[in-house]
Amino acid sequence: MLHRIKGVRRTAVMLVAAGAALLVFASAGSAGSPKISNGNFETGGFAPWSWDCLSSICNGIWAVSDKKLTPINALSWFGPMEKEYEAVSDFGLSDSVALYQRISLGSKKSTVKFDLEWNNRAGVWCNPGDLDPTDGCVYPTYNEQIRVFIQDYGDDPLTDPAVMTLFQSDNSTPLKQHKKRFSIKLPGLSGDYQLVFVAVAGDDVLNVGVDEVSINNGG
Repeated sequence: MLHRIKGVRRTAVMLVAAGAALLVFASAGSAGSPKISNGNFETGGFAPWSWDCLSSICNGIWAVSDKKLTPINALSWFGPMEKEYEAVSDFGLSDSVALYQRISLGSKKSTVKFDLEWNNRAGVWCNPGDLDPTDGCVYPTYNEQIRVFIQDYGDDPLTDPAVMTLFQSDNSTPLKQHKKRFSIKLPGLSGDYQLVFVAVAGDDVLNVGVDEVSINNGG
């Protein structure tokens, strides 16, 4: 079980993890685009994606990896869903980590698509209504969830609200899932937003893979 801590936010981190190709840096968002840039992570790095953590020292990370082992704990993992790389969350201690990119939507026909895979090593899901890993559900279960959403550009991906939730784990979500494809219409959204993937590990390690992210604005 992970140690539960409550930390102060930090906005940038650089780490090197054995056995994974990493660029782990929370940078400013890219210029808005109707299409996702580097949505398959095949550059081997994050740019123009950004990522952030809730703890002060980033006990959890997002890593761009081409391995079948998780980047921090070297646990068995599915590996990339398509070609050579994907983004993977991993945790040393309890934390919440957000992966996000700025997007601009200008069509009522917009559709976002992405692949997810995950392994919830806690064996239980818990969503107390926020993304703080120290919050919980029925004792002794602590926050353990996946959330994918769209929010206003410039908002804090770990504390500010969603404009539209695209995926939320719950008690019916499988604990282990390999390559699930999502295709979701974004009706009535126009302007600058950010697409956010969050993994919260309050009880135990939650490995989430993200790959093949794209947006079609109906053109």
